[in-house]
Amino acid sequence: MTKRRYPFRLSLKGLFALVAVAAVLIACVLAMTPRDEKALSIRLAGYGLAVGKFINTHQGLFRQTVMEVTVVRMEPGNFPPPREDGRIVLSPELIADVQKCETLHILELPQTTLTSDDLLAANSLDELESLVLSDTLVDDRLLSRLAGSAKLKEISLMGSRVTPAGVVKLADCPNLQWLWLDTTMIDEASLRAIAQMPDLVSLSIRGQRSDIDDDRWPADSARTLPPETIARLAAGKLEVLAVPCKPANLPLDALRQSSINTLTIYWTPEYDADDDQATKAIQAGPNTITLCLFPDG
Repeated sequence: MTKRRYPFRLSLKGLFALVAVAAVLIACVLAMTPRDEKALSIRLAGYGLAVGKFINTHQGLFRQTVMEVTVVRMEPGNFPPPREDGRIVLSPELIADVQKCETLHILELPQTTLTSDDLLAANSLDELESLVLSDTLVDDRLLSRLAGSAKLKEISLMGSRVTPAGVVKLADCPNLQWLWLDTTMIDEASLRAIAQMPDLVSLSIRGQRSDIDDDRWPADSARTLPPETIARLAAGKLEVLAVPCKPANLPLDALRQSSINTLTIYWTPEYDADDDQATKAIQAGPNTITLCLFPDG
């Protein structure tokens, strides 16, 4: 029997060499690929594309790309089932790899078990521009660390564990523009601090947590901000304001003279004739205000 000859035979050593060359070529292509926020977003799709698995699966080749991510956010509908309190449990590996990101600008992990300790160890804390931490376990320690951040422009702390003392710290962030504090503990002192934020253009306050140790979202839905407080907030650069208040108690003159163009009012009790007259007066003012009325509950 004639032995079949192969024109090309690849040894095991040659195979390894070929794989190494291919890896180098792929790395070069990745290095030349433009990086933008969309391309570098990490989608937490059931942790299938989570930061942790991405690094662990492609240790050396993709590590530099992962270290340069600029956005980490939740993808609606693509996450593990939450635990009993409604929060999604983030694995230690995922948190560790988020902490390693060195150019992170946007972090959106609402309704998760994220804590202040998790973020205080992050390499990109001073680079963050947007933080969406609604219904997480973060507290005042994180806000103390963020105080004075010149890059922070947006933060959502709805239903978190921050207190009025922590909210006051945000007044030291000179470029903060968007602030969400719904179902968060606030008081008159923290509201005064918010009114002094020089570039704040959007503020949302709805309800108030009554017990910082309670893991639910208890809110005093009937709570209403006094007219003088709303007038103080309206005196700044605010364009969007959402507050709990009886419409008839709104400071009409202050609102007419403000830069507010969207006003959302949360009010649970019955809407009476005085409220109707007040809302018509606001909408008939010299500045155009879109008034949205919602039950607070």
